[in-house]
Amino acid sequence: MFRGRVTGVYVSIITLATMVVINLVIIDQQSYTGGFNGITDLAQLEIFGVAFDAYGRATYYLVACCVLLSLLVAFAFTKSKAGLIVQAIRDHESRVRYFGYDVALYQIFVFALSAAIAGLAGMLYTVVMEFASPTFLG
Repeated sequence: MFRGRVTGVYVSIITLATMVVINLVIIDQQSYTGGFNGITDLAQLEIFGVAFDAYGRATYYLVACCVLLSLLVAFAFTKSKAGLIVQAIRDHESRVRYFGYDVALYQIFVFALSAAIAGLAGMLYTVVMEFASPTFLG
């Protein structure tokens, strides 16, 4: 998206349209995804022999550690050189491009980082709810 010079509100529109298409594909694949009913017979998450059930203390600590780790990564990123460049892109994109930085590369990286954090949150939500459904997509 950013390489094709799509910026501003159009990135949001394309992202939302992509989500709607993916949601429709997931719902249409009833035999694989369960459609609107979702997937209910999920196995418990187990890491290094520790089982994470929905109401256990271990799951609470897993979620708390993931939130803390996400916050630390975000804080470290904002204080790094790349984070300062991203803040400069937010303030004045053309000036950063003039200084020779690849603005699209930084935008794609931030987009991917936010998608990774959202994916982690979705995984943890599925572990806690013990249920996965396309209605969770928003």
